[in-house]
Amino acid sequence: MKNKIHFRAKARMVKILGEHLIRDNTVGLMELIKNGYDADATVVTVHILKIRNPEETTIIVEDNGEGMTEDIIRGPWFEPGHGGKEKAKHERRVTKKGRLPLGEKGVGRFAAQKLGKKLELITRPAGSKCEFYININWDDFEETDKYMDEIELDLVKRKPEVFKGTSHGTKLIIKDCRTPWKKKDLEKIQANLIRLLAPSKTVKDFKVILRCPEFPEIENLETSDIIEKFQFKIECYVDEKGYATYTYYQRSPNGKTNKKTEKINLWAMINPDSWTYTLPSCGPFKTTISAWLLRSETIREYGISKEQLKILGGVSIYRDGFRVLPYGNEGNDWLGLDPRRINAPGERYDNNQIIGIVEINQLDNPQLIDKTNREGLQENQAYFDLQDLVLGVISLLERESFEQREREKPHITKKKELEKRNKELEERLEKLSKEIKKIKETKITIPLEKKVEKKGETGKIVQIPAETITNIENETLQLKDEAAAIRKEARSLVDELSEMKEEKMEAFLHLLGIGLAAERFAHEFDSLVYLISNDINKISRGNCNEKIIHHLDMCVNALRNEVSLMGICRFVRRGQKSSEVSVIRTMEIVLKAYERELTEARIDTEIVKKGDFKVFISEASLAQVFSNIISNALYWLKLKSETDKRKIRVTINQKENSVIVVNSGPRILPNIKKYIFKRPFVTSKPDGRGLGMYITAEILRRNNAEIKILNDLDPENSLGGAGFKIIFYQNVKSDHSSV
Repeated sequence: MKNKIHFRAKARMVKILGEHLIRDNTVGLMELIKNGYDADATVVTVHILKIRNPEETTIIVEDNGEGMTEDIIRGPWFEPGHGGKEKAKHERRVTKKGRLPLGEKGVGRFAAQKLGKKLELITRPAGSKCEFYININWDDFEETDKYMDEIELDLVKRKPEVFKGTSHGTKLIIKDCRTPWKKKDLEKIQANLIRLLAPSKTVKDFKVILRCPEFPEIENLETSDIIEKFQFKIECYVDEKGYATYTYYQRSPNGKTNKKTEKINLWAMINPDSWTYTLPSCGPFKTTISAWLLRSETIREYGISKEQLKILGGVSIYRDGFRVLPYGNEGNDWLGLDPRRINAPGERYDNNQIIGIVEINQLDNPQLIDKTNREGLQENQAYFDLQDLVLGVISLLERESFEQREREKPHITKKKELEKRNKELEERLEKLSKEIKKIKETKITIPLEKKVEKKGETGKIVQIPAETITNIENETLQLKDEAAAIRKEARSLVDELSEMKEEKMEAFLHLLGIGLAAERFAHEFDSLVYLISNDINKISRGNCNEKIIHHLDMCVNALRNEVSLMGICRFVRRGQKSSEVSVIRTMEIVLKAYERELTEARIDTEIVKKGDFKVFISEASLAQVFSNIISNALYWLKLKSETDKRKIRVTINQKENSVIVVNSGPRILPNIKKYIFKRPFVTSKPDGRGLGMYITAEILRRNNAEIKILNDLDPENSLGGAGFKIIFYQNVKSDHSSV
C-alpha cells in the first residue's frame, strides 16, 4: 500500500523569499514598481519619509493601476509561486494597455518584506464601490513551529478611504524598516529610477515619481541625454541568426556627424569554427553604444564629465523597456571590458569610456530568464551568446573608431614631445630640490634673551626676528605652490603615458618612472612643508617650546631624507650610467626616505643583513625597485586593523645574491599574482594604476635579475603576508666590510 506525502511550507519561507532572496532596498523597490506596471498603472509614486528617524521611517508605493479584486487577493497574491503571469507570457496574453507582464516567479510581492517588518496593503479594483485592507506583521511568519497557512490575516472589505471617488489602484505602506536609510541609499535609488526605463522610450504611458521631503534634490528623475552627446556611436540590430546591421556615427564637438551603414555576419566573426552549424540561442536584440576618448579636454568639448561616465558608464540591459539589474551598475563588468583592455589599452574601450544599452523582450528572447533573486539573468547558453554578440558589436565600434582615435592623440605617440615634457619636468624638479636644500641648510639661531626661574625649573623665553620668519614662510609657500604644480604635471604625464603605444620599452619605463617618483615626492614634500609652516606660525606667535623645536627638527630631517633619495634617483634620469652599487646602502636610503610614513603608520621595519654585495646597475634603477616594493607594502599595511602587528622585514643575503622583502599585510590575490609582473595596469588597489611592480620587474629583467612572489607556505615568507624575492644573476661583488 502506498502512502502519499506532500510538501508543506513553513511560515519562515516568507523570510527566505523576501529578506534573504532580495539583496537590497533598491532591488526591492524596483520589484514593487514593476508590479504597478503589470497592473496597468500609468503612474507609480514612491514616498520615502522620515529617514532621519529610523524608528519612524515609512516607505509608500502607490499606483493607479487596475487594483486587485478579492479573488486576486485570495488567489495569486496569497499564493507564493503562482504562475499566472508566466502562463500569460507563454500564451502571449497582454493587459488592457497591451502590456506583457514583467513578473513570472510569483514572489515579487515579498520585496515588501525585505523593506520593512510591517505592511499595510490597500487596494481598490477598477469599477468597484469598495476597497480592501490587509495589515501584515512579517515577524509573525518567523515562528519556526508554524506553517505558512497557519498564520491568519484579516481581509477587511470597506468603503473607500484611500481611493475615493472614481480612483483605483494599490497602495503599500511599509514601516519598521529593517535597515536605516542613509542619503547614499537615496542617491542609489534615484540613479536607478533615472535609468529604470530605456532611453528609446519603448515603455509608453508610464512614469515613476519619487517623493522625499527631507532631501528634495533626490526627487529629480530627469533622464540624461548623455548618450546623444557621443563622440563615437554604433546602433546595431542583431537578428536571430547573428547577422548584424549597424550604423556607425562619428561626431565632432561642433555637432557635425559622419555615418556609415554596414551588414556583416557577426556570429561568424565571433565563432569562425562553428558558425556554419550553430545559431545564437539568445534571440535577436538591439543595441546602442556611445563612446568617448577619456582626455579631460575632449570630454569637456562634448559637454560631459568623467564623473558622469563613472556613474553611468558600462552597458545596461533593458527587457520590454525596463532595466535588468545589475547590468550597467557602477562596478558591474558583465562583459569583462576592463580586463580585456589590459591586453590592448590603446585599442580597447573600458566601462568608463562607454555608455550602452541592449534591448531585449520576452517574446523574442525567451531563453534569457531572470534569476529568482531578481539580480540578473540566468547564466545559461543564451546569456553567454548574448555576451559574445554584444562584445562583437563593441569590437565593431572599436574597429570603426580606431583610426580617428589615433589621429586625436598625437601628443601621446610623438616621442619628441614626450622627451621635451620630460626634460622640463626634470628641470623643475632639480630647481625644487636645490630650493629645499637651501632651506634645509638655513640655520635658525634662537638668541637667549633671559632666564626665568619658576618652581625650581629653568625656562627659556626665545624669540626669532620677524623678518627671518617672514622670509621662511614666503619661501615655503612658494615651494608649496611649485610642488603642487609639479604634482599636477606629473599626474597628467602618468595618465597620458598609460595610453601610449610602446614604441620603445626603455622610454616607456623611463617616463613612467619619472611620473611615479615625481608624484610621490611632490605629495610628501607638500605634506612636510605644511607641517613646517604650522610650526613656524606657532613660533611667530611666541609659542616656542622644546616639543615644537623637536617636531620642526623631525620635519627638516624628513626633508633631508627625501632629498637624499631624490639625489640618488634623479627621478630615473635618462643616461645615468651603471656602476657597482651597494644593496644594503641603497635599501637603507630608501627606508630612510619612508621613515616618517612608516612611523606614522606604526609599521616596524627590520633589516636582516647576511652580508652585503654590490650589483652592476644604475643606482637610480635599484632605488626605484626598492622604493616600489616598500611603497606597496606601506599601502597594504595601512589597511591592516591590528596596528601592533604591522611589520616589514628585509633580508639581504650575500651568498644567494638575493633580497627578500616580506610584510604582515594581506596576501596577494591569485588573479593579481598571475599578471602583476607581466602586464601594466594590473592592480587590486581601488585607485591604483598597476604600474609600480610591472616597472620593477622590467628594470630587473633588463639588468639580469628577476623578482618572484613567495608562496604563502614558503619558509622565506616569514610574516605570512605578501612576500617578494629578488635574485641577481649577474656578476656581483661581495662586500663584507659593510656588514
